[in-house]
Amino acid sequence: NDIQQQFHQAKVGIMGLGGLGSAVAISLVKIGIGQLIIADFDVVVLSNIHRQHYFIDQIGLLKTAALKKTLVRSNP
Repeated sequence: NDIQQQFHQAKVGIMGLGGLGSAVAISLVKIGIGQLIIADFDVVVLSNIHRQHYFIDQIGLLKTAALKKTLVRSNP
C-alpha cells in the first residue's frame, strides 16, 4: 500500500511525553511510522498515570525509557 509505505519512510519527533505526547507516540507507532524520536526530561509518577500511557510498574522510570518499552511492545 502506497500510504503505508509513506508512513514507514516517515520520521517524527515528539517533545514531551505526558498525556498528549505519550498518546500521539502510541498512535504513530501503531500506524507504522518508520522512525520515532521521543524526548522528555521527566519520570513517570503515580499522580499522572491515569492520563498518560504508562503502567504502574514503570513509576520512577524516565518517561523516554518507559515509553520506548511500551512502543516496542505495541509494534516491534
